[in-house]
Amino acid sequence: MLLAHAGNRIDADDRPEARFPAVQIDAVTAIIGRVLRDLQPSSVVSAAANGADLIILAEAQRLGIATHVVLPLPTEAFLEASVAGSHPAWVEQYHRVLDTATTSPISTIDSLDLDEDREWYLVANGLILERARTVARDDEAIVALTVRPTEGETPPSATDDFARLAAEAGLTVLTLDPRPGRTGPVRIA
Repeated sequence: MLLAHAGNRIDADDRPEARFPAVQIDAVTAIIGRVLRDLQPSSVVSAAANGADLIILAEAQRLGIATHVVLPLPTEAFLEASVAGSHPAWVEQYHRVLDTATTSPISTIDSLDLDEDREWYLVANGLILERARTVARDDEAIVALTVRPTEGETPPSATDDFARLAAEAGLTVLTLDPRPGRTGPVRIA
């Protein structure tokens, strides 16, 4: 089984309604670690934004699971757009995850240049699913894991779009809600 992932970034300090507050990082990390240990995927495919993406990639690498990082922008441009501007620890984790993926014989990084597309983060959802299909063995199931609120997002987030695309592709979609008081068992969405 291969795990394709998309998840929300850590909330900015001025976000009016919690989606993935920083106080939930440890709880989400623990649950993602447990999910990876329980499911034992052969690989994880994800982007590398701060928050859920970097958490799942780092946890997979810690457990010796192959990681396939999909960057819809060149490495430094993605860093600026989706990692920098938050806590410096995310920048350090981004570099560690990419360094590990670069030096690991079982992992890859696909760095593209979709900068011209104003909605590159939505295009990335399809790219993650496509990469998952190319990495999966012929008989291997692909499961989508999302880290996002299960309801109440208006307008829907880019992660909601990923969940929709994965469901339309016939994949099982698992969801972990990272909001305080909602973090609990991973549910089939």
